[in-house]
Parts: sequence; structure tokens; C-alpha cells
Amino acid sequence: MAQSARSEAGDHDLEGWLNRSRPIGSGPGSRLLEGFSGSTPYEICERFAAGLIEESQVIDELVRYPYAPGGTTDGYDSLIVDPPGTWSEVSTAARHGLIGDNVYEAVFNRRHPSSDSENPSVGPEELNSAG
Repeated sequence: MAQSARSEAGDHDLEGWLNRSRPIGSGPGSRLLEGFSGSTPYEICERFAAGLIEESQVIDELVRYPYAPGGTTDGYDSLIVDPPGTWSEVSTAARHGLIGDNVYEAVFNRRHPSSDSENPSVGPEELNSAG
């Protein structure tokens, strides 16, 4: 009983810390989206890594998320800075260890159905090297 109470208190402390450090919808360019546990894909992944949401929920939210278009170059240099809410946040979350390859792969495959039966799934490493 005491263990359960400590565990619940720890979860609430962690959730409070996440909310204080970066309140949902408070950053530049962020927006509150009904039906999502975070305002950006990266924040959704942070909440999953913290144990605040289940794997099935993070996959569902990342599949449904209305991603912003990625940044583009000005034609003179190759520096690209993506705005908040792009797919690159999911790739970054995978590189930072917030989500595993299994989550990344499930989200990618549901967002990009493939008819290639020999190579049905792609992980972040394969995407980064294929670029």
C-alpha cells in the first residue's frame, strides 16, 4: 500500500515537473491540440518516456498528429531549421532514446504504408542513411 502511494506520488511529481518546465501550449509556435498529451511530437515522446502515457497511446497520437511541413533552405546554403511540430521531432526523440525503434517503426509504417513486402518496415537508422 505504501509502495503504491509512493509510486503514485512520484508520477504526479514527474508530471508536475514536465508541466512546469514546458507547459503545454505555452512555447513559441505551440498550440493546444485536443486529444493529444503534448503540444508537439517531441513532447508526446517525452511523456511516454516518463511513463505518463502507454505505448499504444504514444503510437496513436504520433500517427494522428497534424505535422507541420519541414523547413526548407534559401537555396544558398543547406541549413534547415524545422519549425515546431515536424516529423523531425519524432526522429530526434528516437535518437535521444525517448522512444524505441519499435515505436518509431510502428508510427512510420502506419503513416507511410508500403506495398514492398521484402522491406515492410523502416527504422530511424535506415531513414537517416537513405537520405
